[in-house]
Amino acid sequence: MAITPRTVLSEPINLLVFAFGVFAVGGLIGVIWSADGGDERSRCPALQAHAQRAADVGAVSHGFEEDNGPPELAEASQADASHRAALDYTCRLDTPAHDWNEAHWLRHLDCMEARGEPTEVILAETSAAIESVGLTPELAVKKADALEAVAGPDEHIAFLEQAVDRLGVVDGQLVHRLARALTWRGHQNDIEQIRHLQLLSRMLMPDSCEVQQTDIWVRYHLAQQMAQGPSPVAWDGVQRAVRHYVDRGCHERLHEGRWETLAEIVGVGVAAEATNGHSGHSSLLREVAGSFEVRQVPTFCREAVPEGTGLRSYCEKRMGDELFLSRR
Repeated sequence: MAITPRTVLSEPINLLVFAFGVFAVGGLIGVIWSADGGDERSRCPALQAHAQRAADVGAVSHGFEEDNGPPELAEASQADASHRAALDYTCRLDTPAHDWNEAHWLRHLDCMEARGEPTEVILAETSAAIESVGLTPELAVKKADALEAVAGPDEHIAFLEQAVDRLGVVDGQLVHRLARALTWRGHQNDIEQIRHLQLLSRMLMPDSCEVQQTDIWVRYHLAQQMAQGPSPVAWDGVQRAVRHYVDRGCHERLHEGRWETLAEIVGVGVAAEATNGHSGHSSLLREVAGSFEVRQVPTFCREAVPEGTGLRSYCEKRMGDELFLSRR
């Protein structure tokens, strides 16, 4: 007897066999889909919170365990956990990778950063994005950030110069990154270019704490380059920039616990001490050392203090002293 839809619905046993068959086929399709997964770039685990605790990268660990620390840290930790729980969705993109536009690529790269992919992998994917959709300010910034982490300063600067030339002066963030990279490389023949770029970046982007810190070191470099040696007036310019940084509350970001922020604050503290005769004004370094256990001090000071200032060894000694005193 032929089994028709009417037969299936009228015969209980046929209905049972039919339902079991549908369930089995559906399960098999699910297994095949799970094993294949489609385009790997179109998949990504749940997006996590972007706040990066320095303890997660093994560079800086919170030193608040004994005294329980400020209550706002515990509240922030609970908020982070709630935020991660709320972000219960995936970065899966249904569009095939070869059809992605810039927005697709940026979402893909953000997801890779959130899942903690190696910087080398993110750099390769960013290069693929630029090859696919062309150079844009947002993709240029992402590639510059990746190059800063894994490449030498010359390669990093060469890319930034190329990006600024190709895009024109349309993005203050890119211009500032170039000024900052040149400042950290510390070549004497870059000083005029640094000064021009820093002035330009301040016209194109908000007066952020990072811009303020870069301005402090630009002023320091300029003071060093004076023919008769730095004058009290030149050092006063650095001190004014330091006071502006502090007055804006930039040092209060210390409790974010991020490696980059702590290095920025310590760098400002070193510049302050170096331009006031190394007397007093050690509170910024003391705050960092008293609140965090900074490991790999030489690496930390390379990020805190530019090359060519002659202050990296001073930074290492001062941080070592403050870390020792904070544990007495």
